Amino acid sequence: MLFRSLSIGVDKSGKLYVDGDKVSVQGLHERLKQEAASHPGRPIRIDGDELARYQDIVHVLDLCQFEGFTQISMHTRQ
Repeated sequence: MLFRSLSIGVDKSGKLYVDGDKVSVQGLHERLKQEAASHPGRPIRIDGDELARYQDIVHVLDLCQFEGFTQISMHTRQ
């Protein structure tokens, strides 16, 4: 079954967004747990601001991988 990508945004100050809605790190983790349970094959798209810190992007990537997601793409936005 094909699913639309779950979009996770990371802005230059490290704030996180899921499908455009601001979330905390804990909120992102909870959302990823829910998605892993209901849609384990769902693709994830990490949209990082071009000025986002590398460590913030890696943290999101680690959370996605921890929950078992394997279809993860990363994009830079200006």
